[in-house]
This record gives sequence, structure tokens and C-alpha cells, in this order.
Amino acid sequence: MVSLVSNRFVLLFGNTQVGKSTFINHLKGKIIALAGDESGRSTTTNVTFYLIGPSRILYPNDPESSLLYLIDIPGLRDTALKITDEEILEAIKFKLFELNCDKLDAVLLFESVKSSAMALRTNLSQILKVFGKNIQQTILAIITKWDDIDEDEANAREKNLNNLKNISFIKWINQTPDNELSTELKSNQYSLLVEYLSRLFPYRLEDMKRLDEECEKRAYQIREMDPDRYRDQVEEYDDNKIDEYSTDEEYEDFEPKYKDEESINSRAHELQKAAGMRPVIKQEIVNEEVKETFTDIETRETITVVTGGRRYIIAGPREKQEIKTVYHVPVQREKIVSKPKNVEKLVNEYYPIENFRQQAINERIAVNKIKRVKKQRLVNYKNMKISKVENHDFSFYLEKAKKTMLDEYRQMSSL
Repeated sequence: MVSLVSNRFVLLFGNTQVGKSTFINHLKGKIIALAGDESGRSTTTNVTFYLIGPSRILYPNDPESSLLYLIDIPGLRDTALKITDEEILEAIKFKLFELNCDKLDAVLLFESVKSSAMALRTNLSQILKVFGKNIQQTILAIITKWDDIDEDEANAREKNLNNLKNISFIKWINQTPDNELSTELKSNQYSLLVEYLSRLFPYRLEDMKRLDEECEKRAYQIREMDPDRYRDQVEEYDDNKIDEYSTDEEYEDFEPKYKDEESINSRAHELQKAAGMRPVIKQEIVNEEVKETFTDIETRETITVVTGGRRYIIAGPREKQEIKTVYHVPVQREKIVSKPKNVEKLVNEYYPIENFRQQAINERIAVNKIKRVKKQRLVNYKNMKISKVENHDFSFYLEKAKKTMLDEYRQMSSL
């Protein structure tokens, strides 16, 4: 249940009387945190969240809606307080859970410049012990009270601090009624603080997801047990049903224009004449008389008179004898013969009637007709229904579950 508005949460950590409360009061512009006294006892006995105002005070690029919270925890090594590290961590988690956040944007480790470097290392180790080593990239040391030592001691202390590894620090002088800082010094201090804060990486606390899951689980249980979860709601709604009915409907149909053979043929001839004639080359066979030479066999005969045969009377002439010879002779003759001949003629004639008969059959005429058809229509009518609706959305039960968890924690915790 992380908030949609990204608020800033800065944890202040350090011994008593190192300037944490003064730092808080100065950012707020009025006294809201009590400073510790010289007894060494911490005035901070609980984990306290201070709403300072818009987070732009330390994070200039944040949206106007983003808020800055400073988290002050009891001073370390205060033997008068019987608070364990686990209790401090649990208190921080539940407060962030209450504010719909799961991260720390910075941990400011306050330490006086008059303390030894060993004290700073001890406090750093305590932070790592409580939160885990991944928080180291979120820590910035604020070394205070430089105005309480001379220049030589200040140079020596700064040299020792520069030798520290894995931690950045800035020098800080708090303004008090007895120590009014110049405008330039205050501006330089805050500019340096803003620059160093921008380099830190947010630290996401472990187990925050577990708290969210536990809260969601409880919210479901509370909702299931809520006797006022539902209310009856009467709603009027439109209902539709399908109604069937019959009606006469006019439509246009197309029928053959010519139906019997006589009218079809008559129309075909009209179309034929309208199309006109066309030139056509036709083949015609005619008989032609021609002279033709042929060979004929002619039979001929010759008669040969032979004298010298016997005599009919003594001293009379000899007897004559005729010899007849028949033979065949080829003779060339001519005759008139009639032969067929193809002759092309150009004539004008109409296109074939078959071309126009089908055209006459296909001709249609529009005819208006009426037919009985069945149709459907939606009929709308009002109806009423009673339904169960939720009185609250789920966020209502999440808030109740969160309040229950926080109340349980406060009852068990001394912080």
C-alpha cells in the first residue's frame, strides 16, 4: 500500500546532545523537538515522526505535493532507556506502514566533532546492525559543533574524518539563540546538504511487503465478517424481447418480356434487321466446259492382192488372192468436258437469326409484386431488479485492517 505521492523520509541517528533536535527545529522554523541536557540522557524516548513541510526544503526537484518527514529515534548508548534495537526498527517500520511508505530516503548520522572517530564508527556499526549493510549507501554523517573548537583542532579532526572509508560527511553548525549564523554560511550549509542528499540511494526496509500482505489478508477477513457489507439496491432496467410479425412487402421482380415462340422469333427478327446487313464472301460451284485431249484406239484394216496362184485355165491368168490385215492404231482426239469450279462472290446478308434469338429470350421487364414476409423486432419494456451491492470499496477494509494492526502494535510497544 505504497502512497501514490512520493513523500520523503529522513532518519536522524546519533548520540544525545549532538544537535539533532536543533536541526529539526531549525528546518521546521519553530521548536517542536526538545534538545538534550548535559546529563547525557536522551530527551527522545520514542521513535518520533516530524512533519516538516514540503520536501522541496531538502529535495528542490520534488513535486509540490511531496512532504518531508524527519524521524527522530532515541539517542544511542543512553543506558537509562530500556529499548532494544529490534524495538526501534519495528517502531520505524510500523510508522512507515501507517504513512503508506516502505523506504528511507536518507539516514543522517549526527556526531559532534569533539567525539572520537571511534564513536562515529561505533554508531555506523550500530546502524548497519539494526538495518543491514545495504543501508550504507543511504547514510550521510553530519558532523556538528565546529564552532566549539579552534582552527588547529578543526583541521586535525577534519583530516581524521577524511580517512574514514565508506561514509561521506559534511561540516555543520547549528544556529542557536546564542549563535546567530550569517546568511552566507547558512546558505552554503544547506546547499551542500542538498547536494549530498541527491547522491544517496533510498533504502527499502525489509518486511514492509510482509506488513502489506498481512494487512490485505486481514482486510479480506474483516470484509467477510462485516454484517453491513451489502445493501439492497433496486434498479430499473430496460428489458428487450423479440416479437415476430407478418407484413406485406412490395418488391420488384424481373420477368421474361417475350414468352412464346412466335413473339421470341418476331423479336429476334427485329433485332436482326436493326443490326443491319454485313458483306459476306461466299463460295459457289459452277460447271465449266473445257476441251480435253485424250488418246483413242482406232481399228484399221488393209487388203493385199497376191497373184501367182493356180490358173483357172491353161494359159489363162493366174488366180488372184486377197489378204485382209486388221490392226489397231492410237489416235489423239479432243472432246468437250464439263468440270465443277469454285467461284467467290461478295454478297450482303443479315446476321444469323440464332444470334438474336437468345438475346430476345434474355430480355426482361420489371414487374412490381407483393409478398407476405415474416419479420422480427425488439420490444423494449421496463423491469425492476434487486441486487446486492458493496457498501464500501476494498480500501475501506484496508484502512480498518491497518488501524487494527497499528493499535495492536501500540498496545504491545513502549515506543
